[in-house]
Amino acid sequence: MRFRKAAPERVVRSRKPAHPAIVTVEEFVEAQLLRRSRAAGGFAAGRKLERGPKNTKRVYPLRGRVRCGYCERRMEGTPRNMRTYYRCAVRTMVPGAPALNGHPTNVYLPEEAATKALNTWLNDLFARENVDRTVSALVASQEGRKNSTPDAKDAAKKRLQEAEGKLRRFQDAIAAGVDPTAMVEAINEAQAQRAAAQAKLENAATLRTTCRTQSDRTLHHRPT
Repeated sequence: MRFRKAAPERVVRSRKPAHPAIVTVEEFVEAQLLRRSRAAGGFAAGRKLERGPKNTKRVYPLRGRVRCGYCERRMEGTPRNMRTYYRCAVRTMVPGAPALNGHPTNVYLPEEAATKALNTWLNDLFARENVDRTVSALVASQEGRKNSTPDAKDAAKKRLQEAEGKLRRFQDAIAAGVDPTAMVEAINEAQAQRAAAQAKLENAATLRTTCRTQSDRTLHHRPT
């Protein structure tokens, strides 16, 4: 006997919970959407997935900031022969990924070499003779941030509330027996709207612009 998957229209769903819930409806829908999005992208989509953070007892100053020049993935910190390196191992890539072509088995970047170059750049950037140029660059980089007004925050809050309201209605519909696959696009759009609104609010909350006078005072009178 061979079991076959029933067609969606023949699946019987209970309108009332038949057993204690293991996960929430929201978690289930998000997992289904994530699985479908990755499966649709094939190997190319899997190759782009970022490495997740790992618990470690060591401190890596450049953790999450170093990328492999072959595949553009984040490199992981690793101790080797009393020194610290950032490594990209080809064995952790998805089989068949295009980036495998020409990728060495392991790519190592000595932390000392990276931090030495970084410190040299920072010392040059904040040297006495370059302070004025650095201040000008800092002030110019904040020109685009002045659009963060209370009205913009209120609009972002409103969009966030609307997106969360849509998601709650979708969850209620699924709990009532609606097929989740019929609402994938609508839920995807609502989740994207919620993420965008949350990012807008977080940026507005942490945004602090600094005028040229404040930057001059900070950099010209810093302790030596």
